[in-house]
Amino acid sequence: MNIGATIVNLRREKGVTQEQLARAVGVSKPAVSKWETGQSCPDIQLLAPIARYFGVTIDALLSFTRALPREEADRLVKEIPGIFERGGFRAGMERCAALVREYPDSQYLKLKVAGLYTTCVLHFREEDRTEENLARFREYALELLEEILSGGESRYWVQAKGIAACCYMQSGDYDRAEAYLRELPVPEIDPDSLLPALCLYRGDWEQAAAVSRRVIRRYGNMALQGMVTLLRSAWELEDWDTVRCASEASGTLEEMLGFRTGTGWHYKLLLAMREKDKQAAGECFERYVETLVAGICGEAEGYGQADGHGHADVHGEADDHGRGDGHGHADVHGEADGHGWTDGYGHADVYGEADGHGQADGHEQADVHGEADGHGHADVYGEADGHGRADGHGPADVHEQTDVQKDDPPYDRSIRLAGPGNTIDRKDCILILEQYRLSFGTEEPYRTLAGTGAYERGMEKLRNAILRQKEGGNGA
Repeated sequence: MNIGATIVNLRREKGVTQEQLARAVGVSKPAVSKWETGQSCPDIQLLAPIARYFGVTIDALLSFTRALPREEADRLVKEIPGIFERGGFRAGMERCAALVREYPDSQYLKLKVAGLYTTCVLHFREEDRTEENLARFREYALELLEEILSGGESRYWVQAKGIAACCYMQSGDYDRAEAYLRELPVPEIDPDSLLPALCLYRGDWEQAAAVSRRVIRRYGNMALQGMVTLLRSAWELEDWDTVRCASEASGTLEEMLGFRTGTGWHYKLLLAMREKDKQAAGECFERYVETLVAGICGEAEGYGQADGHGHADVHGEADDHGRGDGHGHADVHGEADGHGWTDGYGHADVYGEADGHGQADGHEQADVHGEADGHGHADVYGEADGHGRADGHGPADVHEQTDVQKDDPPYDRSIRLAGPGNTIDRKDCILILEQYRLSFGTEEPYRTLAGTGAYERGMEKLRNAILRQKEGGNGA
């Protein structure tokens, strides 16, 4: 409630001065000024006279509504990432708490605020991007979600359980995460498995193509997530034949669907390093970088290009209308809002991408790609060890500094690497690309590739992508 702003607007609409309003309701002009600047509020006995003076109800004066409309909740929550950016972590958290206190009956608002945990890391200031702050936000999100699940509206339970499962996975409470995941509904019949055939019978070729693309995106995403899990498991089990076959299959599937995660190239790189083939590893690294840059900067092609804003839909979750997956569950907030669609089950991780099954990496953080390198080192996504084993030799990048590097903040081991949601703005692209470049310069196996031509070219592509993003281009 901001009664001061309401009084300002009403006074200007009526065309009266602060002095005229003060005289009409029997207060001083400084008192009215304090109302309008938020330094104080009118005495409760003055609410009725002020409302009568402006010809409005007390409800209108207080901006009171019996229920917060979903559209207004969406608008209010979408302002919060900017508060984290401008005012810092504390200001963002205070705004979240203030909104929930102002509308304590709105289960939808609580769900939206809790869902911010999945994407707001991208909007934290550099100094705020710590495990401690992420844990605080996660705990607050879980409080809101448990309130919904303990007595809220049942229509929000599916999304709430999905987000809660993600939060519990990242906090290391795997039993509670599994309990919620097992409670999520699984449709016995997916209508999209039959709709394409119906469209063909009708001869509705455009609709058949549209529905088929949606099906391919969804199940293609599920197949890729299965590949990620298979690759991670096979690597840990030292099943090198499976790693080799699955990395090839993953790359082929991504190419066909237009997804850009680079998982296949990452594992090919690891295999080459294991076999001590430095040249092949360097070539894989270069292709890996090309793939990631294309995905982050919105150059994905095929069925994965879905959001209509020039950004890559990295995992292809959004359908032709930016809605959910056809199961009646849109994104983590219950409807697509342009800030990180999930797979329909609400299991978004820090990337805004859900894995549908919540594959955590065993180190408290859900890892979209799950690529620990098998040598005790974190992968480029850095969730396994909280980031950044520097090489002990100083700079993040062992090569001559470019203009981009000179502007880099000090490398902070506590910073978690962010990854792309389905729609990310240019500022987020710059952040993500810079973090990848830092990791590629400091983490194994990438650091051991230093000196190869392919490694140099890959790092240069990352630098060029950052510079183009800073200049307003697409970076690719």
